[in-house]
Amino acid sequence: MNPTTDRDLVKAVTASTLGVEIDGVALIEKFGGYAFEGDGGVVLLVKCEGNTYKLTMGFDVGSRGKAAIAALNDAFAWLFNNTDAEEIIGLVSPDNTACIALAPYIYGASFRDSGNTKLGSITRKTWQAARPKA
Repeated sequence: MNPTTDRDLVKAVTASTLGVEIDGVALIEKFGGYAFEGDGGVVLLVKCEGNTYKLTMGFDVGSRGKAAIAALNDAFAWLFNNTDAEEIIGLVSPDNTACIALAPYIYGASFRDSGNTKLGSITRKTWQAARPKA
């Protein structure tokens, strides 16, 4: 999986999966980062501070299982293999059980409580330790 710069595609996929149109390409142009279009969804990784990227993702209901897991693992592998990224973070509502249920299938992912949300995190080190070896 490679990043996309197709602004219309990212807007359309975020609108259909998240219920709100996000111009992920504009965020990436402003802050840095990457957009990935997967089977029925989108993965946005926007640069925060240092070598940390913030994850925003959305997948159609029918694509929230294996397709979402594959897209996330592929996007994270691309990021860690092609950039100086050290960590990917994401804030998740504790009510978003579908998202939290993905964590065991994402190489190196973990969640911890952070106030009234959960903070998801993957570091380069945890990803390298957990990913399948070639």
